[in-house]
Amino acid sequence: MESREEEHRCRRAIEYQETACYHREQASKHALKGVLDLVKESLSRAEKYDKYAADELKDLPAERVEAHMKNIKKGQKERKKVEDERIKRKMEKHAASSSGVTMLKATIPDGLIEGQTFVANYKGSNVYLVVPKGKKSGEDLILGAPVEAAEVVSLVEVNAKPSMSNNETKENSTKEDSTKESTTKESTTKQSRAKEGYLEKTGYFNKAFKRRFFRLSEDGTFQYFEDEKSDKASGKIDLSVSVMNTAPYEGGVNYFIMEFGKMRTRQMRIKAGTREELADWIEALKSHKPNGISWK
Repeated sequence: MESREEEHRCRRAIEYQETACYHREQASKHALKGVLDLVKESLSRAEKYDKYAADELKDLPAERVEAHMKNIKKGQKERKKVEDERIKRKMEKHAASSSGVTMLKATIPDGLIEGQTFVANYKGSNVYLVVPKGKKSGEDLILGAPVEAAEVVSLVEVNAKPSMSNNETKENSTKEDSTKESTTKESTTKQSRAKEGYLEKTGYFNKAFKRRFFRLSEDGTFQYFEDEKSDKASGKIDLSVSVMNTAPYEGGVNYFIMEFGKMRTRQMRIKAGTREELADWIEALKSHKPNGISWK
């Protein structure tokens, strides 16, 4: 039991050290921009987390700390290797399944105009489609499969027909290219942001709060980034399989909990600078109930 407690303390120390390192990196970025107030704030946070790490390791024998740290980092490295292999296999499987492309044809339902959404059923799943620019009711959309399927409710359903011959494919190649281009433009327009700003979050292993830039789009995409200038998201929360637990906020604490994952086994605490700001985020997320999000 004593050894396990020592290991837990070492793990927490590593998390605090990583958080301190992050705040020092932020201080460097702020220094380059000449924002001295933020430099001071980031360095202050780094010192705070350094102290937390030192407190965790206090009174532990140095040789045992070194041994625990070595084992923990070895385990982290092995888990990363396993995860990299899993992602590699998934990509290879996807590439193999995409090598022989099946062409699908879906007819735009009556009453829809460009930019509106409908659903085509393919192999028992609903395919989320947007009417491209220049298209109208009764016309066919030509697209490749496999396509990303998503459960979508309260939308018009039509049948997708995987029944195009090679000649039809050739005849519609130009039409398909223009459709894909138009669909891409429409999809980009659909990604307009509903709310964005800085929040603090906890990680799966690291329970310390880290400042991240969150972006909630009108289509229900909920992502967070290293900062507002980052193009690549650090993570994404699928609202269709998420539960928002606002009990801590309602109890007077300045954070709420997102429970997500296939079995909702993952938790992320999210807090804002003020309760008013957090309340605004909660309302913005609640507005995405049609995307599947629910709350306790």
